[in-house]
Amino acid sequence: MKQIKVRPYFSYSQMSAFKYSPARFLRNYYYGEFEDNQYLQLGKRLGTALQFRDKKEIAIINKIREQIPEAKVYEKELKAKFNGTRLIGYLDGWDERKLEIMEFKTGKRPSEASWRAQMTFYSTILYIRRKKLPSKITLYWAETKFDENDVLILTGKVKMYNIIVTLLDVIQFSAKLIKTYNDIQKLIDQEYQMYNILPKYMKK
Repeated sequence: MKQIKVRPYFSYSQMSAFKYSPARFLRNYYYGEFEDNQYLQLGKRLGTALQFRDKKEIAIINKIREQIPEAKVYEKELKAKFNGTRLIGYLDGWDERKLEIMEFKTGKRPSEASWRAQMTFYSTILYIRRKKLPSKITLYWAETKFDENDVLILTGKVKMYNIIVTLLDVIQFSAKLIKTYNDIQKLIDQEYQMYNILPKYMKK
């Protein structure tokens, strides 16, 4: 039987999608059917505006820029191999010298448990690579709401969260990480055996 692997690298977004719904994981990461939405579009726009500060933007985004400091490096890619599993993460903001992570989020309300899990995922990769944990993790949440035309907009309010990840957190999380990866592997094996369709990322 042809061996079907989880995507070349395992990310927190895959882990989160599987936890939310195995069916969503298959739809997004096996069949490549990603659904764009207003939250993703606005998040991308804000991320670009924070990275490229000289780009002209609307007043509300300029207001948010004033509340979020500039990062040393944007979209820092981190990779590591753990227990045979290749991990990947992208840090919104990164300071190599200080080992500081910055993360930018948008949304109607905080999802602190999910945010903490994501930062623990990144910290796990960093610890595997450097045998060090982030010295500081700062998450900036830009609040959003729907206007009278049902369009998602930024309110201009920004809240800062300081997230602390310990070595114990990393140890406990790494066990969940491997279990989730193995559960996903079983899921895609079953999908391939049932339908004999290769994942989109394996097709030429």
